[in-house]
Formats: sequence, structure tokens, C-alpha cells
Amino acid sequence: MHANNIEFLIDSIYDGALDASLWLDTIQSCAEAFKGAGTVILQPGLASPLLYVSPGLEHLTAGYNEYWWQEDIVVSTAQRLGLIRPGIVWDHQFLSNKIKAKSFYFQDFLRTHDIGGIATVIGALNGKTRFAINVQRRLGVTPPDEAEQQAFATISRHLSRALVMRLELDSSQAVGSALSQRLAEFDCAVAILDRAGQAKTWNRAFDTLSEDGVHIRNGSVQLALGAAQTKFDAFVRCVATGLAAQQMPDALFVPRPNSLLPLIVRVTPLRGQTCEQLGSFAPVHGALLMILKPGNRTYPDLSNILLRLGLTQAQTRVALLIAAGHTTKTAAERLAVSDETVRSHIKGVYARLGIDRQADLVRLVGKVVPFEA
Repeated sequence: MHANNIEFLIDSIYDGALDASLWLDTIQSCAEAFKGAGTVILQPGLASPLLYVSPGLEHLTAGYNEYWWQEDIVVSTAQRLGLIRPGIVWDHQFLSNKIKAKSFYFQDFLRTHDIGGIATVIGALNGKTRFAINVQRRLGVTPPDEAEQQAFATISRHLSRALVMRLELDSSQAVGSALSQRLAEFDCAVAILDRAGQAKTWNRAFDTLSEDGVHIRNGSVQLALGAAQTKFDAFVRCVATGLAAQQMPDALFVPRPNSLLPLIVRVTPLRGQTCEQLGSFAPVHGALLMILKPGNRTYPDLSNILLRLGLTQAQTRVALLIAAGHTTKTAAERLAVSDETVRSHIKGVYARLGIDRQADLVRLVGKVVPFEA
């Protein structure tokens, strides 16, 4: 095969890996470049092992899946001889013409469809799951010479890498679809964040937070108030990266425009049981961001909680504003009282709850607030 043809084929392989609509035609072209009828990509050991089948072999898919996979002596012999490991295997290297002549698989299945030999590329996903790329060579084609084997080895390296890319993209798209359906079931606003705190997907309820000063711009969750943004970013960063966050509250309270009641924010690491509840995937890093607003069915009665802790009505109103991040001055403006009145209520709140600073108030309220999605 000419070098220019190899380069063109390599380029088309990666184009196909990135575009699902091109992938099957791409693996068909790879087969035809080496006198093949088509390409089959499978995962050995499964009852229905086919992952991808190029257009030239689509008519064989049903028969193979229903019966002939059990008679596939190429796979079974390669496994018995220990050949199922990363690399390239040509069937003529371990299957003699005599064996093929006695094989129902070759004579009654492959031969009737003009297939006489198979070139197999064995690879692995994440070093574990094996896959096999089988180029089905046409009947009567002579075994490859050294130049053809070298060209096939070059193409195979790129085809294996491209396959891994294609499988990861297919998996990502499937997970994305499943996540979107699962997130839609939440009553509150929910977003999936990566370890950098960037939102990868979110539900429709999240879009309603714009009236509360919360937006997603270019993947970044942005809050209207700068002070709240700093606390939020630190909160997310600790959880999403898996860092110890003993000093972080269980919940974060974010002020809302023209409202005494704040948004309630919780961030949960995406690992273990949390991942299992969302679907069959396990990202290495990331977080589930949940934000409750007063309109949500599961928004807790914060005032009642604080009253049960022994605060007065006036102290409760001040405590909610301070827990949400307001200063003494802005709390006084919201309540239309003096700064001194707010300071007096804060002292009463701290004394009643046995705390002495705003951060302690945030953590305490966060621990007693129920949060159910």
C-alpha cells in the first residue's frame, strides 16, 4: 500500500472515531484496503459479542449472533493457544487449510459469503476488557506478504486507538442520556460537576434559578453576589476534588434578591453509592450539585427549625439573613431596622445556640436542615 494511501486512511479513521455517522463506513474502508469484505469488531467471551459490523457484512450479523458465534473456531482456537492478547493475529498462522476444510464455521458460514481468511487485531480497554477487530479477507486472497503485514500493523495501531475513542464517546453519550433522564426526576435544581467545578449537565429546574441570581455560563456556575461566589467555589472545589473539608458546612446558604429565605446548596461527591443511584457509571472525580429554593416541594421550613431551637421570631429573621451571608448592615437594611438592633439579635442568637461566629451558625443550620431531592 502506498504511503499516501496509508496517511489518507489514518486520517479517515480518526474522522470516523469522532463522528458516529462515519464510523461504520470507515471500518469498511479499512477492510477493503486489505482485500477484505468487511470488518467486525467484537468482545470475545460474550453470548452476543458484536460491537460494530461494517456495511459489507451486515447481512451476516443475525446469523452470527443467533448461532455461529458458538462455532467460531478462530476465537476459540486463539483463546486455547493463548493468542488473545494485544497484538495482530493472522488466521493462517495457527489454522491450517486442513482444519478450515473440516470446520463448519469456515465451510458453511464464511465460505458461503466469500470469506476465506481473517486478520485479527487484539486490544484492550483500560488494560482489562479485550476487544477484537476482525478484517474478513475475501475467498482466494493469498496470505499477506511482509509489506502488507507492515502496512496492516501501522493501520491497526491507529484503528485500535480510534476504537477506544469511539467506544468512550458512545459510552459518554449513553451516560449523558441516562443522566438527563435521572436528573429530570429531581424536585430541585441539580447539576453534575467535574473535578474543576464545571457543570457538565443539569436539569431544567436549574434554569429557573436565573431569577435568583444563579446562572451557568460556559460551564461555570455563577452567583450574583461576589462574596457568595467565593464561598460557593471553595465549597465545590473541596467536594469535587475529594479534599478533606472538615471545616466546610453541610449546606451553603445563598442570599436571594428580595427574599428573606435563601437558596440552600449542597454538594455531594460522585462516588460509591451516589453513582449507583444515578446510573451504572463511576467517574473518578466530580460532584452532584443540588440547590433548593422556597418554591421546591422539599424546601425545609427554616423559620420553624430555628424557632424549635429556641430563637424568637425576630432572632430567627436575623439568623436566616446572617446564615445566608448578609452583613450586619445589609441585614438591617432588609429588615428596616438599625444596625444596633441586628447586632443585639445576633448576640441573642449566638448565646441561645452556644456559638460565637457566623461560620458556626451556617454549619449548625446546615446540619439540622433536611435535604431530600
